[in-house]
Amino acid sequence: GRSNLKRVYNELGGKSAFVVFDDFDDIARAAKTVAGSMFFNQGESCNAPSRLFGREAVADEFLAVVATEAPKYAPGDPLSGSAEMGAIVDETQLRTVLGYTALVMLVLLALGALFIFIGQQDDIGTGGYTASQALLFVALNLPSYLFQLMPVGALIGALLGLGNLARGSELVVMRASGVTTARFCLWLGVAGFILAVLMVAIGEYVAPPLDAAVDEALLDFVARRKASMPDSEV
Repeated sequence: GRSNLKRVYNELGGKSAFVVFDDFDDIARAAKTVAGSMFFNQGESCNAPSRLFGREAVADEFLAVVATEAPKYAPGDPLSGSAEMGAIVDETQLRTVLGYTALVMLVLLALGALFIFIGQQDDIGTGGYTASQALLFVALNLPSYLFQLMPVGALIGALLGLGNLARGSELVVMRASGVTTARFCLWLGVAGFILAVLMVAIGEYVAPPLDAAVDEALLDFVARRKASMPDSEV
């Protein structure tokens, strides 16, 4: 028969209720326990007490202690040794955009290298021009090719990265967890800045000397090709 399979999303974070009675003799201890239980493991725990029931007589004292404890669980570097809560999503966008951009650039560079090498086939075997020299020619041209394609690669990589985050509902989770639009855009801006710096470095310091080497090699090849041709064909 027809499948009744449903698409569902599992939520890590319990709806357990924490109950506080007014006859408990250590309200501060109970409040600290609630704070620790709520924020433990970034709140990603099936028994995290996200609900609280308490008697009105102890409510003010209880909430005051919880409010004092909560700042101790501010997100921080999980490797620092002092952070009680690891970062939840801060660098996810940055890694995703840079990762997909790198993947796109590898594909584009591979295709570009193939097309450049194919364009050299007619010259291989002429004037001492070998396949290894053609491969060297391709390698010397790649930085310039990378510089030209990086804006397109960054755009496609960003679209793929954000699309992947949206497809897995990760963007929804980020917004629901309190990540503001400004904070989200900040990490995207950092990714764009890193790519811009890389692009300037390649365009100003890597590609020009290699382009000069390519021009010198081409002049040498043309000279040797003319030298190998009969005078009637020159």
